[in-house]
Amino acid sequence: MKKLNRILAIILVLAALTAVCACGGDKYAKLSVDVNGIGRNMLNIARFEFKPEVMDDPAFAAEQLKLATADLNMIDGKPEIFYAVSAASPEAVFVIGARDAAAAKSISNGPIKNWIADYREGYSSYGPEQVPKLDSCVNMTAGRYVFVIVSNDNAAAKKSLTDLLDTALKING
Repeated sequence: MKKLNRILAIILVLAALTAVCACGGDKYAKLSVDVNGIGRNMLNIARFEFKPEVMDDPAFAAEQLKLATADLNMIDGKPEIFYAVSAASPEAVFVIGARDAAAAKSISNGPIKNWIADYREGYSSYGPEQVPKLDSCVNMTAGRYVFVIVSNDNAAAKKSLTDLLDTALKING
């Protein structure tokens, strides 16, 4: 009987792993959000020393972040991007709609990591007290979206973002 229980347990674990691998393990795989809505919510929820200002030119945002157009979801010929930055600090909120989940991961691991590294280098001498914000910033993907938040409390911002995404997932089913 113990041998049968062990075999059944192994089968159940393998089935669970297969299910996770089949769906990519991303509970947000089918998530659909309004990048501007999520971005504006995060501006109001997260704590900032110098609140970022929204830049309403997604093409400019894509250029500033050095994003490849081929990786982006385009709406009416414009990249799906929410972009808010502070002129006085590295604080920022970006929500980027990518073509698909693979493109989102590529953006997060490429241009966004480069942006963070560049800002970290610049602030190391210009404003070293700002560097911890960059070291702990949110750089996260969920489905085909990339979320970047640089704030005074990045852990709280990440929790708030996750709560918003979980709510959107429940609403959109």
